[in-house]
Amino acid sequence: MDLTGLQLTQLTNYTNQIEIEYWEIKFDRVPMKRKIPIPSNQHNLTLMFDKQELHLLKSLLNYEENEGFELLQPVDIDYVLFLN
Repeated sequence: MDLTGLQLTQLTNYTNQIEIEYWEIKFDRVPMKRKIPIPSNQHNLTLMFDKQELHLLKSLLNYEENEGFELLQPVDIDYVLFLN
């Protein structure tokens, strides 16, 4: 994603205000792992996250120099690839 400074600030503010428990309860009976939506400017695209992924996104958006990050290995990424 290519974001302007304003868009990045807006995304950071939006993710910091998401009520994780609300979305987990709202989609409790839905058989999806990722239940927390983040809408995009594209009307047919919504980004879906689970609790851990949202916490990681928040930590990236609120990055501070003194925090360390571990590098991910390919096996650490839980993603289903759909080939069209």
